[in-house]
Amino acid sequence: MFAFGIFDERTGDLVLARDQLGVKPLFLLRRGTGLMFASELKALAAVTGGTLEVDHGALVASLLYYWVPDTRCAFREAEKLPPGSWLRCRADGRVERGRYWNLKDVAAEGRERALSGERPDLAAAVVEESTRRHLLSDVPVATFLSGGLDSSYLTALAARHRPGISAYTIGFRAEDAKFEAMPDDLRYARQVAQRFGVDLHEIEIAPDVLELLSRMTYDLDEPIGDPAAINTFLICSAAREAGSR
Repeated sequence: MFAFGIFDERTGDLVLARDQLGVKPLFLLRRGTGLMFASELKALAAVTGGTLEVDHGALVASLLYYWVPDTRCAFREAEKLPPGSWLRCRADGRVERGRYWNLKDVAAEGRERALSGERPDLAAAVVEESTRRHLLSDVPVATFLSGGLDSSYLTALAARHRPGISAYTIGFRAEDAKFEAMPDDLRYARQVAQRFGVDLHEIEIAPDVLELLSRMTYDLDEPIGDPAAINTFLICSAAREAGSR
């Protein structure tokens, strides 16, 4: 994932780009002839002195879909650079935009190749190659293992290329499990870890999780109604403390 800005001192041009699937946020704000950008919306709110106004349409969308779509932003003046796209701001104020990658095009190409029989194992090969590339890092890499099909498959692939890789999973206390709407998949995560020699780190959700809500609201920038955000926050915090990526 990436989001970056490159300023050319020779021409005065500024080029911004965001990764293919938009994993890394990139917010923009234009005022007059100026352009501000940041990976966190709160940074734009701070630099404008708290003058930004809430986009009520985005707020309604967050209630309908549990998140704010890429076509809208929590603040009226701000916008998101779309995934797989770039923006060039010329020294004279002109703004150019374009896309360098489109998921629909890639999916259509993959479907044609699969139907043609050229590579019956194409999907599996692409997923494994993607997993292998994501293991390249200057810090230890770990996986998030819920015990479900997707995370178990990716963890197995990662363990093939990085034996003994660490994995993190969420569990509930026995007395709290009866109140949890989501099933406790910890036992499946343990089976996967044992089968593929993964170093499993179990994180238990405690009752004081409500104390995290104010911190999460600050970190998330925009409204997100998915309760899995709590699990993700806890897993990411644990992985970061352990020095993993």
